[in-house]
Amino acid sequence: MTPKILISAIAALIAMQQVGFAQIRPDEPRRGGGRAENPPRYPERDRGGHNGGGHGNGGNHGGGYGGHHGGGYYPPPRPPVTYPTYPSYPSYPSYPTYPTYPSYPSYPSYADRTIYVGRYVSNETFRLTDLASLYSYTGYRISSVEVVTAGYANGATFATMVLTADQMVQSTVSSRGESVMMFPQYRSTVGYDVNVLRLQVLGTPILIDRIIVHLSR
Repeated sequence: MTPKILISAIAALIAMQQVGFAQIRPDEPRRGGGRAENPPRYPERDRGGHNGGGHGNGGNHGGGYGGHHGGGYYPPPRPPVTYPTYPSYPSYPSYPTYPTYPSYPSYPSYADRTIYVGRYVSNETFRLTDLASLYSYTGYRISSVEVVTAGYANGATFATMVLTADQMVQSTVSSRGESVMMFPQYRSTVGYDVNVLRLQVLGTPILIDRIIVHLSR
């Protein structure tokens, strides 16, 4: 290569390098590292800082758009969300306590109804339902009817006694003067099976002291 050509190549290389330098911005770092010397200053927007000035949405010590010590944009905190509270429903009054009904009196399991006669009886009918007030003992069963005697005028003959319930013969006995016990043959519940209870005394006069109706539940 001749010296003339070499000089021309060097001059072209230097021109190209100067063109490249002219295209580099002064505030950008060079490709070889570092920043351009004496870069031109441009008006900058306040970004805040530790002690920066300006007005804006800054942090504690600086203005601009900075945060606590500058840099970045942080939106203001949102207020807490409050949800509406529903009203409490009124409490219903308690129901009144109803009075307790008194317990029914307990009836005895057995009862005796006595009819006092104290005289001679012949061919006579006793309506025991009325004389013994059996209507007050509805539900009781007639267990037996006892005829207590005290003798009769003529001991050689008999007196016949017939117990009937609603025209149905329940028992028939004969006596020369002794007391007798008559037992119903059929169901005999007062107010259900028996509405009218009768005792017939037939034949020879007999001295009857009392008649007892025995009841049971």
